[in-house]
Amino acid sequence: MWSISTALVFSGFYLNYRSSKKAGPADAAPKKAAASHVVGYRTAGLLLLVVAYGYTVNFTGPVSGSFIYLTLLMLTGSLIVLLAPLRLIRPWGILAFFLVFITLETLLY
Repeated sequence: MWSISTALVFSGFYLNYRSSKKAGPADAAPKKAAASHVVGYRTAGLLLLVVAYGYTVNFTGPVSGSFIYLTLLMLTGSLIVLLAPLRLIRPWGILAFFLVFITLETLLY
C-alpha cells in the first residue's frame, strides 16, 4: 500500500515538475515531449496526485490519510527538486526501486 501510494505521488509530482518552464532545458526526448504537451502532462500529473490522495485516505482514514499524503508529497517533492537538476532520476532506476519495495511490502505483510 505504501509503495503504491508513494509511486503515485512521485509520478504525479514528477510529471508536474517536468511540465514547468523552470525545470531546465529540454535536451532529452522525454523532456522535449513534456515541453510540447504541457497540458496533457499536467492533467496526468494532477490525476495521479488525486488518485494517490484517494487511495491513501481510503486505506487509512480521512485525517491520518490526509496527513500521510501531505507528508509523502513533501518528501517526494523535496527529493525531485533536489535530484532532478543533477540528473539522478532515471526511469529504469525508479522502476527498479519501486518494484523492489512493492515486492518486499507484499512478502512481509
